[in-house]
Amino acid sequence: MIPTVGLQLLLDLYHCRSVALNDVDAVERILRQAIALAGFQVVNRTMHQFPHQGITLVLILAQSHATLHTWPESNFATVDVYACGTAETVRPALEKIQDHLVQQFAPLEFSSQFIHRGLDTRSAQVV
Repeated sequence: MIPTVGLQLLLDLYHCRSVALNDVDAVERILRQAIALAGFQVVNRTMHQFPHQGITLVLILAQSHATLHTWPESNFATVDVYACGTAETVRPALEKIQDHLVQQFAPLEFSSQFIHRGLDTRSAQVV
């Protein structure tokens, strides 16, 4: 069996009350703050702002990656953060990221999943 090599956070933010969803500087600042709170290190980034609305931001981390996609017209955002390491060490950091993003984007609802990566597919689990 392949050991767990990382943990991934998938976060959907619904009905966001933040006006930052179409502001490139604000979105990047918020995600970078969350990454810093987790103790992760950004080593590179790329971003695309769509012509009318929406942003895709990718931060390459020393620990793996973080992506954030926004749909301002729907007050919706998605986040994917993957970090290498054991669930015991990585999950608290990912929870800090989730807490910060929920606080900053102020969604009326959100859903999240933590997915163990690197497990044998017959025993993969979502927590």
